[in-house]
Amino acid sequence: MAIHSFGAFVSRIAAGALAAAMATGSTALAAARPLGAFPAPQALPGAPRIVTLAEAERIFADVLQRRAGGASAQARMARRGPLPKPPKHVKVAGWVVDNGGYLWGVNKNGKILTYHSDCIIAGSGRVDHAGNLVVACGGGQEFNGVPGNVNVYKYGNTSSPADLVLTDAPGYVPDDAFEDDAGNIYVVNLLQLTCIPPYCYVNPGNVERWSVGNQSSGALPDTSYSDANMSELQSGDIDAGGTIYVSGSNTNYAPEVDAISGGVATNLNIPLDSAGDVYVVNPNGAAPLLSVVDGGPFEQAGGTLYQYALPIAPSASPLFTDPTPQNLEKSCNPIGAGYAPGGTEFLVATANCQAVAYGQEAAGPGHWKVRQNDDFVSAQIGLFVPSDK
Repeated sequence: MAIHSFGAFVSRIAAGALAAAMATGSTALAAARPLGAFPAPQALPGAPRIVTLAEAERIFADVLQRRAGGASAQARMARRGPLPKPPKHVKVAGWVVDNGGYLWGVNKNGKILTYHSDCIIAGSGRVDHAGNLVVACGGGQEFNGVPGNVNVYKYGNTSSPADLVLTDAPGYVPDDAFEDDAGNIYVVNLLQLTCIPPYCYVNPGNVERWSVGNQSSGALPDTSYSDANMSELQSGDIDAGGTIYVSGSNTNYAPEVDAISGGVATNLNIPLDSAGDVYVVNPNGAAPLLSVVDGGPFEQAGGTLYQYALPIAPSASPLFTDPTPQNLEKSCNPIGAGYAPGGTEFLVATANCQAVAYGQEAAGPGHWKVRQNDDFVSAQIGLFVPSDK
């Protein structure tokens, strides 16, 4: 459930600034708390952060507003009238996951052909090796105890509700979904809110898994992966060896990319202005790559797509670097990138300028084909059908 569009910067991890202010006793938050209303409990080392119910409500309201793409995206939603009923039996060449609650089926030129609208607050996701679309969906009610979901749309389903709806663990806020080669499905959770009035407990995000034998609608995840380095997780993917790569905000609320293997999380020391999506690329006849999107400096336009060789050592240099395209208003910040078969063509979504951009390694950096569409509210990731998975 993407937090991609936090404020003017439209980045999912900007929630860290708010959480950091809360954790350090922000004057604004402290002023909002009724003095003497009740004693404030103390968090023990390693325990979840403890906040008042009122503070948690403000935090979650801010999260929801930013998920929706900020004020400009919300204004676009308000101006737009009802969409026509999506056509059936349309062959799409890709999907654009839109934080405004739409999964847009597009042709090879980025033109919208159809859509799904049952993923209320769409995060990020993947198209698997069979052409199925797997997406993290929220609904915005996690704070009230209504769980988020992972929606699965089978190949060929271009207009109907999800074929499979998996239920996230209680209190977690889903932000990305992916699948491994064996068919296990994973969700990346930003954080967890558990409220027992008058207090709420804020736990770090995690990765949850539904094994192949546990994938019926309503099923809860059966396996959990944690990352002690991270406060909030934004995106994730997995390689053929089972190493999980995640991006998000570390415990100091700085952007970070980690590798989780054997229960141990390792900081890859990838320098970023802000963490976008990670994606394991599978080139034909070549070693896999780790694609990392840098959303750019806070409250400034810009961003970069990086590719690293796998396996990756901490502080490795990228094999490929491509600054993402920008519009005249300087409002484009990239979020996620998906890859076509062969792994050399990529599709980047830019959250706040209603566009996706096609790039190719063979063309070299800076050669983008940008496709703008007024129906996009806050595009999070572009995915090819079929993909490189």
